Amino acid sequence: MAQPGVMAIPKAVRESHLRENLAAASITLRPQDLAELDALFAPPRRKTALAMV
Repeated sequence: MAQPGVMAIPKAVRESHLRENLAAASITLRPQDLAELDALFAPPRRKTALAMV
């Protein structure tokens, strides 16, 4: 959500999950945090299909 054109599609089965997802939108990450996350979870090298549950 920090990048233009990127959007999260969270799943919420329970009301508590919906509230947690909404609260997550108010979190602000520092550039150092984003860099660490990018290092831990590198983007895919090619397009991949999403897993269907």
